[in-house]
Amino acid sequence: MVMMMVVGMVVLMIDYDVDEDEVMMMVVGMVVEMVIISAD
Repeated sequence: MVMMMVVGMVVLMIDYDVDEDEVMMMVVGMVVEMVIISAD
């Protein structure tokens, strides 16, 4: 499930021209979510 999210985010980053700041925020959010999920 998490891997699918990561792959999807990478595809989005490649397909669309997004700001590096936005990408960093998304990556940080993903990491936080992964930590929360694994902590449960």
